[in-house]
Amino acid sequence: LTWSASYYTFAIIIPSQKTEDTCYAIGKAFQFFGYLPLMLQCDNCKSMVTTHKTGAEALFNESFKYFVERLGMVPTASNPYSPSQKSCVEAMVGMVQRNVLPRIPDDPSKTIFENNAMLMELVNEQINRAPYRSDTDKTREFLFKTYEISRARKFEGIIPIFYRHLSYLRVDSNYRVEIEWYVENGDTRTLANLQVLQSKLNHPRQ
Repeated sequence: LTWSASYYTFAIIIPSQKTEDTCYAIGKAFQFFGYLPLMLQCDNCKSMVTTHKTGAEALFNESFKYFVERLGMVPTASNPYSPSQKSCVEAMVGMVQRNVLPRIPDDPSKTIFENNAMLMELVNEQINRAPYRSDTDKTREFLFKTYEISRARKFEGIIPIFYRHLSYLRVDSNYRVEIEWYVENGDTRTLANLQVLQSKLNHPRQ
């Protein structure tokens, strides 16, 4: 994730591109930044956008949209096949690939959390705190703190817990709901409990 004016950047390794992992990455990003924008512009991958035709309004994945809204942001999507509409993040992806990833050793014994710690250490060193456009007095971190923080909202509280969001669901009059959730401790997510609810309804199927 990248701020559009300063190019201040966050990167993370996640197990998959599923919606839950995508939302986890977004939450960790804004926890790192410490501030939130009013709008989050994203690509059109299926974990975030269900359908999007050029020039038309995007139809967002309901769970992704609900998660972003709980963070207090409005999601918006770039037009398909229009990299210029997200040129800042495209540029930073290139910098991460060229300047950061080659410096991470291929060590299978490292956990994903250890690799993420090394990744962000290098992102800060090679991108966020490196000279911006050869100006040794300015860095992306400096630009972010000087110009963007004053126009952003402070991130307070905790990262919302992700769960699948459905606008509606047809059920029988006698149904069972299983709920599972995670407790987060630092960078570790642990399945805490499984709660089973049973409900008998006296009205017809709806």
